[in-house]
Amino acid sequence: MPGRGRAALAVLRAMLFRFLNWRTGRLDPSYEGLALAAGFCRAHIAEALRQLRLLGIIGWHRRCQPSTGADGRFELHQETNAYHINPPSHWRGYDVPAAEAPSVPAPDTWGAAPPLPDLFDAIRAGADVALADKLAMAEQDAAAGDPFAATLARHYRDRQGDG
Repeated sequence: MPGRGRAALAVLRAMLFRFLNWRTGRLDPSYEGLALAAGFCRAHIAEALRQLRLLGIIGWHRRCQPSTGADGRFELHQETNAYHINPPSHWRGYDVPAAEAPSVPAPDTWGAAPPLPDLFDAIRAGADVALADKLAMAEQDAAAGDPFAATLARHYRDRQGDG
């Protein structure tokens, strides 16, 4: 039967761009709705859906309502199918092109913190400040009411006397 692929593409296009609710994900068109949107008869729609399912592009869940028939037997009445579009990784025969394949990030970028300065470098940088400057800063903070700064100021005064 020529043209079967064209019907499958038309059905997929109608499902994606006409019937799929992108906000909720709901996709439940009728065969008649798909036939009108795709421009093919009901038989072509059924075959196109079967092809799309075999290719792994779509899937569906049959929704039925249980009831009791006229003769008292259990019956299921078909309502609508709930369709879903599978991700490309589930499509049969589709390989992600190398240009589109995501690259693996470098291991040192996975939650890595920026390098911290070496502890000894930080100590040396603090030691380069003159003792008189440290004493002046500590006395200024002590005058503002900082009790720890008053203790540091006494310590720096004692060190000046030793040196």
